[in-house]
Amino acid sequence: MADVFYGTGWRHKLVLVIGDSHLRSFVEAVVAVPEDHISLGYSCTPGATAEELRQEILGENIPLSPDLVVLLAPSNNLTANMTTTEAGKDFTHLMAAVLHRWENVIVLDFPPRLNEDIQYQGHLRNEYHRAAARMGLKYLSVVHHFPLKHSKLWCKDGVHLSDDFGTPILADLLWASAYLELNTTREFMSRSLSYRPPVFNPVIAERVRQTFPPKEGNDSQKRH
Repeated sequence: MADVFYGTGWRHKLVLVIGDSHLRSFVEAVVAVPEDHISLGYSCTPGATAEELRQEILGENIPLSPDLVVLLAPSNNLTANMTTTEAGKDFTHLMAAVLHRWENVIVLDFPPRLNEDIQYQGHLRNEYHRAAARMGLKYLSVVHHFPLKHSKLWCKDGVHLSDDFGTPILADLLWASAYLELNTTREFMSRSLSYRPPVFNPVIAERVRQTFPPKEGNDSQKRH
């Protein structure tokens, strides 16, 4: 476990988020992610497919051992000129590379795009979900948090989320999914007895709590 202590004496959990350009606004501190009792680090590779993310992970030197890794499913495979089956295989190899380095891993689905066929995006999500299930990883859906009728959630390119509207929702989803995953452990609970959830977006927080129910016991963490 990675212990990160701040001047307040609080113990923070370290969460590593791996993904493509959807993370750029967080890396550049344009959009803030709530970090109350959780410290987030990012491995951001703009434009990367699953295979390119795998190569980055294998070559990166990350000295700290995160308590949790959140893998943002790569949406760039949508334009990589491959079938969903091929994309699923590449995604499986990516997850295997992540699991080779870290044990506690969850997958967060990619936000939808406005410039790609919605049905094809659904097929890719399903393929990713099946691949994650085979690897024994929790796959968290986000698509319903980004209604396509609300175009302000995206930049003009229809690919990236807007800093004003879309990316803050992704920030809430990242924080809430990480917190809920970590908060199911007794060790985290015992060190955070006076914890109070930050005021960021209670509607999103409740949605995430209902969508991503906490795992029960340790059996659900076993991988076959």
